[in-house]
This record gives sequence, C-alpha cells and structure tokens, in this order.
Amino acid sequence: MRQKQTDQQTDSLADSIMVARLVCDQPDAGVLAQILAAVTSNVDELRHGADSPTEEDLSQWERLDPGSKVLEGEGAMPADDDAADAFYTRTFAETAIDVNGIVAGEPIVQKTVLPVEAQANISIRLAPGQDPEEISSRFDRLVKAAAPERAEV
Repeated sequence: MRQKQTDQQTDSLADSIMVARLVCDQPDAGVLAQILAAVTSNVDELRHGADSPTEEDLSQWERLDPGSKVLEGEGAMPADDDAADAFYTRTFAETAIDVNGIVAGEPIVQKTVLPVEAQANISIRLAPGQDPEEISSRFDRLVKAAAPERAEV
C-alpha cells in the first residue's frame, strides 16, 4: 500500500482538508476495507492538537437551528444518540475522516483474474489548531499498523 497526499488546502475557516489516496498492492479489496475500518475507528488519534471550542463558539452555535432540525432538513439520520446534540461541535470543531471512494477490480465483470491493487480516496477535515504534517504522520502510522504484513506500505 502506498499513501500519497494529493491535495491540501486551507479554507477561510482555517480548517484544512487533507486528501490521501491509498493503493493496496493486494488482490483482495477486503484487505483495503480492513485497513480503512481500522483507521476510521481510531479517529481520536487523528484529533491530536485540536483546539477546544471557545465559550463564544458554543454561544454562537446555540443560536443556530438545533442539530436535529439540520439533520432532518437534509434527510439525514443521526449517526448515534449524541449526533444531533453534538452537531455543531462535530461539524465545526472536530476532525472528521471520510472514505470517499474505493476501487478494486472490475465490479461488473466476473472473471477469475485477480486485481493487482485496490485504491481508496480519503479526506480528513482538520479542526482548528491542528498541524497538517502531524496529522498526516499519525494517519500514516495508523495505516501501516493496520496493514497486514503481506501488504506493501
């Protein structure tokens, strides 16, 4: 598996978006899926250095529509019991990791030839106060720790 940072940008809210492309040199897309599951379940490791919301932030968020109303308006279901109440903290002040796509083999064509690699596109939204290089390094360590010995990292 090779990790390649393909884009990094900073928006006006001082949040950084890191985009990584993982390529797993294993014929089984399940190997890549296992790596991604391990990394995304360790999101706390990727929250290192994030600033806590200020009292002013919290006060401003209280004036906004409740998270439950925002989620309902988008047709979204809360991810867990605390998601609606923590909507603004999770959206504005916490690191988020998303798997945006996975590609492996030929999903429509059935054949006995095994694919030589699987790819995933991942984005990490950094919270205010985080150092992109530090989070990139932590992400890389998580990926390497989750990869089986037979996968190229």
